[in-house]
Amino acid sequence: MLSFWQSLAMASISGLLSGALITYFFNKKLDRHQRIMEVRKQIYTNIQEELAGFFDTTPKNIREKSGEKLLHSFRQIQLWASEDVVRQFNKFLYAFNFQIKLYNKITTK
Repeated sequence: MLSFWQSLAMASISGLLSGALITYFFNKKLDRHQRIMEVRKQIYTNIQEELAGFFDTTPKNIREKSGEKLLHSFRQIQLWASEDVVRQFNKFLYAFNFQIKLYNKITTK
């Protein structure tokens, strides 16, 4: 039979070990979430800068390069963003593509 002090030591050691494991896994998950959020922030910042290349004052070659960069960012969004963001970005690209085609029809006439 264990004495009071031995049982207290066993309970303390098992509590410390379980607490350490829980803390380790929680910190690991939190660190992963933080890295994902940093990647998302970088991608969203890049998209904002790439959309700036589509203003009327930019030359056509810069618009084409911005379009290529935007599609590259879209592929990154598919990897890192949530489903809602991907869905909304699909809608945006569809509307944006329609707007570009309409603009090209108007300017070529």
